[in-house]
Amino acid sequence: MTPEQILEQCRDLVSQPLGAVAERWKAERPGGRVVAAYPVWAPAELVHAAGMLPLSLLGGGTSVELTHADARFQSFVCSIAKSTLELGFQDIVKGIDGFVFSNICDVARNLGSIYKRNFPGAFVEYLHLPQNSTSPGVTAYVASEFRRLAEAFEGAFGLTVTEAALTKAIETYNAVRARTRALYAFRIAEPQKLSTTELYVALRASTLVPPEQAIAWLDALLDGLPRRDARPRDRLRVVIEGAFCEQPPLGLLEV
Repeated sequence: MTPEQILEQCRDLVSQPLGAVAERWKAERPGGRVVAAYPVWAPAELVHAAGMLPLSLLGGGTSVELTHADARFQSFVCSIAKSTLELGFQDIVKGIDGFVFSNICDVARNLGSIYKRNFPGAFVEYLHLPQNSTSPGVTAYVASEFRRLAEAFEGAFGLTVTEAALTKAIETYNAVRARTRALYAFRIAEPQKLSTTELYVALRASTLVPPEQAIAWLDALLDGLPRRDARPRDRLRVVIEGAFCEQPPLGLLEV
């Protein structure tokens, strides 16, 4: 496929509700399971090693109106937590079999219990990540947390994580990360051949498919984009900084 065809597929995938992405994947794999998590220290390798599809949970952004979640949080709580809960109330995550939350922030720390309270039938696990990553005991502690999560997967879904499968999953996701870094480097070197919006949809879509598919897409982009016919433009580079949790609408990136 050409870069344009791949990027069109990525844009289409990103525009779909998360539950629809899960149901489409499961329709091709009867009995398949899908687990969603915020893409910050997410245990994607563990989910993949169990034979499930890991999906990035990115809140609802501008795609949902908060009609139920506001009543479950204090007024000062950030919108990404509220919109994540709202996805459940509006059945937008229907088709996703489980959710893993962790202490990436104070709100996310409590979101798991709130989600489980409002959706008692859902599989919800909380991953206790270490606060001090330099502690001598951190490796053993994190390993025990991952083992506990793997046991929870086995108890809920009957899926076992083997050492061989986990090793393979780690290698596969490291390959995705290497290609992601390469695509960023290409964007820096030749911005006229890859727009910010195109980079965004490619990277976001890569978190909504199995990593093997993401590798195939990224490889094709890295191969095809250098041959794009585009001239450098005399423009200023603009960097926008700030705490941006909710995903921006594509129109904002295209301004």
